[in-house]
Amino acid sequence: MRIETTHLQFTPPGRMLSQCQITQQSLLVEGQMAEFKCMSDDSLSPPTEDDGLERTLGLLEESLPPSGGVLLLRHSARDYLAELHDFENELTALGKQRSVECGQLLAERIARPRGLKFTIASSPIKRCRQTLGKIVEGIQSAGGKISGTETVPVVEGLGLFYLLDQAAFFTKLDEVGAYSFVRSWQENETAHDMILPACNTADAILGLAADRLRKLDNRAVDILVTHDLTLYLLREQLFGVRHEDAEIIRYLDALLLYRAADGQVVGQMHGTNSISPCARLARIRATDDRPQVSSARRQQPRTISYAQNSEDIVLRRIFEDVPTGFYVDVGAWDPTIESVTRVFYDAGWSGLNIEPQPTAFERLQAARTRDRNLNIAASDRSGFALLHVTEFPPLTTIEATVIHDDNPDYCVRETIRVPTRTLSELLDEEARDRPIDFLKIDVEGHEEAVLRGLDLRRHRPIVLVIEALCPTTGKARWTDWEPLLIAAGYRMTLFDGLNRFYLREDRLDLLDRASYPACVRDRYRRYKS
Repeated sequence: MRIETTHLQFTPPGRMLSQCQITQQSLLVEGQMAEFKCMSDDSLSPPTEDDGLERTLGLLEESLPPSGGVLLLRHSARDYLAELHDFENELTALGKQRSVECGQLLAERIARPRGLKFTIASSPIKRCRQTLGKIVEGIQSAGGKISGTETVPVVEGLGLFYLLDQAAFFTKLDEVGAYSFVRSWQENETAHDMILPACNTADAILGLAADRLRKLDNRAVDILVTHDLTLYLLREQLFGVRHEDAEIIRYLDALLLYRAADGQVVGQMHGTNSISPCARLARIRATDDRPQVSSARRQQPRTISYAQNSEDIVLRRIFEDVPTGFYVDVGAWDPTIESVTRVFYDAGWSGLNIEPQPTAFERLQAARTRDRNLNIAASDRSGFALLHVTEFPPLTTIEATVIHDDNPDYCVRETIRVPTRTLSELLDEEARDRPIDFLKIDVEGHEEAVLRGLDLRRHRPIVLVIEALCPTTGKARWTDWEPLLIAAGYRMTLFDGLNRFYLREDRLDLLDRASYPACVRDRYRRYKS
């Protein structure tokens, strides 16, 4: 069976962990959390009777309505080989056999008596793809029907998209152990730049599942193969069942989501007493199968994201209650392409755009008549600097140290002399009486100089969005300048894989909105030029 990848908009870059050497302790979190309870040697596959297939079938037989539902299913039994990276560990022979049997029994006991068909999707991780492939094999061998694609769709929102800083994650995991780490995560005590808060992760996964439920054909079961950590997370976040106090989640255990007779989405899972809509699930309605937001937001069409990494969608969420505001964009480049401010300009906001590249400035001047546009470079001192215009213009930079001749995008087409001013000087002149809602800085390696030219005691944007990686190497640059922001009373709330978001300490009422990247809940689509 071929593999087809479907990228969801809420997944941050850098989410895959295959480059990380994982210890046996690390395997506990994404893998067999049975070790939380018994600490047994999980390098041996569990026997057949130790998986959850029979109780998953029982759950479907007892609770699945005629219209169908969404089944979040844990993958089948897999190897634990210390010499291999975690994502390279495949299903055991028994795991493959049980996956085929799962498909056969789903067709014979669930689909055939009810006249149901199946749709499918999997986490990107190999053992999940293998599990679903074998389930499909079993369904087809038993005469079951699978609608849609002939491939196994890979949906990254079923994977580990919520790991934002992989190195910090594994360091912390080794330090405190998986058992304690998961408890800290569930209690919102883990660093938000390392891993998304558990509540936000649960909402993102629920948003994905509920969206698929909304689009699901009548009389169909949507099989989504995922990881045990997903199910532990949702079991506690939905039903309040702590992993310390409940039975382990076995291979092929599942959570079922379906519409009740009153139109509400309800969930049921082995080991929980509740089959009624709980507080979290009650927010997902048949009219819009997503966690509820403001009524104004629900009635709006999908927002177009113009920014490179959907930064504008995060900012839109943060400032959803602000009808007209003021932004400052340092390194604005284009009024539309990869613009963080276009969505705000279209909504009636205005701001200050700073762009030293002459041709880019001309585009801004022509399109942003309500904005103040400056053809100048922000830096740590007033004067002049050399601007290196590259073959790929968005990579144009003052920092000669980031130019790499072996990268054709960074070949310098021309070098021009441009004026420089400190950002504080520019704000004093252009925005003295304007409270700044957000400041975005993306200047291809010159971020530290821009920040050193900004007096954050006088100019205090509510939110700062700053490109945090070296444009050529991808290495972290924020260690050079983040202490300036912390000392000025800002808190880092989100690293989206490219940028770091900072929230002013006196506006922590916005923390929940500022702590997770753009996702399906934000109802947006990417701009296509």
